[in-house]
Amino acid sequence: MSVCLGRMTWNDMTIETQFTGAIPALTTPFSTDESIDLVAWKQWTAWHNAQTSRAVVIFGSTGEGLSLSISERELLLKTARKQFDKTALIVGISSPSTEHAIQLGKQAKDHGADAILVTTPFYVKPTQSGLCQHYLKIASTVAMPIIVYTVPSRTAVDIDDQTILTLAQNRYIAGIKDAAGDIGRVERLRKLLPSNFMYLGGNDHEILDNIMYGGNGTISVIANVLPNIVQSVIDNFDANPQWSKGKMHELEPMINVITKYGNPQVIKHMVQSTYSVPSALRLPLTPLESEAKSETELALRACRIAPEAINY
Repeated sequence: MSVCLGRMTWNDMTIETQFTGAIPALTTPFSTDESIDLVAWKQWTAWHNAQTSRAVVIFGSTGEGLSLSISERELLLKTARKQFDKTALIVGISSPSTEHAIQLGKQAKDHGADAILVTTPFYVKPTQSGLCQHYLKIASTVAMPIIVYTVPSRTAVDIDDQTILTLAQNRYIAGIKDAAGDIGRVERLRKLLPSNFMYLGGNDHEILDNIMYGGNGTISVIANVLPNIVQSVIDNFDANPQWSKGKMHELEPMINVITKYGNPQVIKHMVQSTYSVPSALRLPLTPLESEAKSETELALRACRIAPEAINY
């Protein structure tokens, strides 16, 4: 496609360094009346800024981004940008409308985001040509680093290999978060993609597979609770794969209970149990029932996660 631009020419090393490793997809704290708990958000973002993650994602599915109004996103963005003085800020965007996605992208850029994570349009089921045009229009209009996000379990559409290769030629499309469950795709495409194109996983149970097959890291749910451990697992895999595999095995109870009872419901309960960050959800999401809570607490104990309140 002629609208594709050349690859990135600005600050490549910064991008390649920041958008790698364990990238927590942060929860958004709400009060019991479903309003934003801004005090908790400041504490939560400041705490994550002090950890070893090189980047975080806000407003993803884990952060209930679709439940936030434009004005709420602006407030949370302004606050987060002040807290993340050493950590790259990736802003999640999910919309079935290209123009609405552009609006959200411009807002993120205006408030200092380092990149935007743009989900494939949900509900409308576009063709591959439509997907390509969707991302290219966002890239040319917003003009900032974009991470394409494919998660067909939530959107009912996947990006095929050729579309990924086409989009990767655009200077603004910096990488992909691939949560399609086809772990072989990173191995198929890695040698065909530009060397500075970031290939990120989107499933915690595939963290090590992503690295083993040539990926650059994972946008992670469990890294909400364990950012430093998940970062260490990825950083140490090449030198000590057995240690990394052993550590991931220890974390399986957390990953399994999230898979069983849903995200963000389980991780919000874990975050509250561990760090006293509010776990309230916005409808149509509802809190865990008693059996799920019990299994979640058992998983935390099995992983030796002890409560540690965040105070600033």
